[in-house]
Amino acid sequence: MADRINSGCIVQVWFEPESEHRRAHFSVIETELPDFATFCELVEADRLIAGAVLWTRRVGDREMIIRDRQPIAFRGSAVLRCQLPHWRFYERGQSDG
Repeated sequence: MADRINSGCIVQVWFEPESEHRRAHFSVIETELPDFATFCELVEADRLIAGAVLWTRRVGDREMIIRDRQPIAFRGSAVLRCQLPHWRFYERGQSDG
């Protein structure tokens, strides 16, 4: 399993366009960046962005359990679209409260 990133912004990122026949897949990426605005600035500047792809499992309407992390790095120019996810993320075995 990849090393745990202790804090940072989690972002949904699309690296490929949608087509007439299928929706584009996105990746959920945990970064070491403090916020979404900083992520967008690095994308705009075509900087190298490092983080971890989160492999998750849905456990509720808006909750996801993080099962694994896979290190990733990419240039800002590779990003076609990004947004903040609407899910809450939990480590395996972690509960709210």
